[in-house]
Amino acid sequence: MLMKPNYPIDAFEQFWSVYPRKASKKYALKIFERVRSSGEIPFEILMSAVKNYARSMVGKDMQYVKHPSTWLAQGCWDDAPEALLDVKVSAPVMQCADGKVLIRRGSPQALAWERYRRRSIPWGQSGVWAVDSEWPPEDK
Repeated sequence: MLMKPNYPIDAFEQFWSVYPRKASKKYALKIFERVRSSGEIPFEILMSAVKNYARSMVGKDMQYVKHPSTWLAQGCWDDAPEALLDVKVSAPVMQCADGKVLIRRGSPQALAWERYRRRSIPWGQSGVWAVDSEWPPEDK
């Protein structure tokens, strides 16, 4: 008898917070529940794979990042790890006189900072934001 993997109560929210493209959340939840109930992948492995995918998409145009429902439905957690390049791609940034760094809306750095802060940056009219460093502290 196949034992179903244990998923935490907030499993989908954890997945959603890490996934790099926020599109069709309701449909992604439906596919996530299908994957969870099938028992085909433990939660820890799924989260490890989605974190690798998110890191591999840093610096890429969002149009080339799969929708979360597509990633789940196609079982992309089984993709070869070497196919997911684990590199940080920098966008041009400007250093301010006070030591802060200006990042541009939509840049890899902006996306990383928003994920780190777990909320959107209030961009305003300029489309730039001053932060302490180019990259946020690494997740532990």
